[in-house]
Amino acid sequence: MTKVDAARQRRASLQIIASQVRERTGLAAAIATILAFCGGLAMLSLPKGPARAAYGMVTGLGFDETQEGSRPYADVSVEGRSIHVALPGDMVCRVGDRIALARQKTVAGERHTVTPPGCDRP
Repeated sequence: MTKVDAARQRRASLQIIASQVRERTGLAAAIATILAFCGGLAMLSLPKGPARAAYGMVTGLGFDETQEGSRPYADVSVEGRSIHVALPGDMVCRVGDRIALARQKTVAGERHTVTPPGCDRP
């Protein structure tokens, strides 16, 4: 093997190593970006303080269609605002019912969930 051939072989080896390093660095950067994005989304749902009891009036009922099937929901008027809350499958509610909720402040706003006893007739 001549000196020129040896130099070409070393250069080809270095090019292969450099491309592998670039691929791995790009993959690591992509994974880090995805993890940072998911972490940011998780931070938005973190609670700020304890949950408080709230009550609202059911203004509408329906089903959200998902890949797993249908899930019941209620549109609820709470302190002049309209919200959309998931209902437990065994809960019986009617439009006009009073509904018990837990209000949890988060970084992104508020989250409401139905609490026992759920719906009751006024």
